Amino acid sequence: MLEDVGAFSYVPKNDLENRAGRLCSLLAGAGVDFAVIIQNVDRFYFTGTMQKGVVIIPVDNDPLVFVEKGFERAEAETPFEIIPVRPASSLMCCRLIPSKERKGS
Repeated sequence: MLEDVGAFSYVPKNDLENRAGRLCSLLAGAGVDFAVIIQNVDRFYFTGTMQKGVVIIPVDNDPLVFVEKGFERAEAETPFEIIPVRPASSLMCCRLIPSKERKGS
């Protein structure tokens, strides 16, 4: 899984775990339960992959890497759990219901 390929080297697992651990310590100290990482460079810093998606870093567990595209590559690049997701643009949007039509109104 995490091996050197040509001139490219994967970020060592212990480096990624240490980075997430330091963030979790800061979060816990501030009374925050998790962080949501959306920016490319930050995703790479904490997971070793920059594939399109979102990273959730809970204080009491390993990071979860939600990936829209590049699932196989993300699996090769990070030791953390990869969860494939559909792009938000592919989801059906709900029709807004005026308040007078809602149940209980």
